[in-house]
Amino acid sequence: MERPEGDVARFCETVFVPPIAAEIARLGYPKRVEIPWIVETFYLYGLDDLSDRQGGYRFNGHTGVPSTSWDPDRFVIADWAADPVTVGSDGSVCYSVHGAGSWTYTRIAADLPAFLQLLATWIRYFVADHGLHYNEASGRFAFLSN
Repeated sequence: MERPEGDVARFCETVFVPPIAAEIARLGYPKRVEIPWIVETFYLYGLDDLSDRQGGYRFNGHTGVPSTSWDPDRFVIADWAADPVTVGSDGSVCYSVHGAGSWTYTRIAADLPAFLQLLATWIRYFVADHGLHYNEASGRFAFLSN
């Protein structure tokens, strides 16, 4: 777990609603998590990565020009296959599909704690209970045989 400091702490306060930002400052935040997903790996960004990971979504990653189609109240906190998971100024966590022409935000959790609980349930079920793992030789995810 990492605790935000300096510029990261200020950015954290911008991304997360005040009660959640205060809890992150108090308890810490996962430092870059990669979770086996059915097709692609799910990446939950560490606090140090949040600012840089907005490129390509909130703004053009090459020019820095803000994206006119992106909701400025949403910040990318994770992705899988470049499809972003965002947290909004209202605290909600949404999923979007990139390359669809415009951004739509599908709510997947009421807030960050509910989203992290959702991820914990995924990990417990697929990884801990059923042995989903990445097979380096085949380059695919597979279940361990019992």
